[in-house]
Amino acid sequence: MVVTGWAPQTAILAHHAVGAFVTHCGWNSVLETVVAGVPVLTWPMVFEQFIAERFVTQVLAIGERLWPAGAGVRSTRSEEHELVPAGAVAQAVARFVEPGGPGDAARKRVKSRSSL
Repeated sequence: MVVTGWAPQTAILAHHAVGAFVTHCGWNSVLETVVAGVPVLTWPMVFEQFIAERFVTQVLAIGERLWPAGAGVRSTRSEEHELVPAGAVAQAVARFVEPGGPGDAARKRVKSRSSL
């Protein structure tokens, strides 16, 4: 799905077909994904998003970093020429959502937290 402009994020996250959420780790997005019970792949860019990412990946353990170490920079600023390669993103998503993969454990943890 591609949405340009505003999107009803809570409704999208609540849909049964959503297997994971790629997020910049804005606090509203973190809260919405926990409420929806959806595990996350993180891609923080600025400010407190890096703190929220650690909370999601290390404290709640409901997601993983999207990019592997050394796979490029996290920013999408136009003046930067190296970004996370598409292959690294595809590999991280495939590994996270495969049956028995790390996404299964994250999904169980976030589902238990969404019912609190």
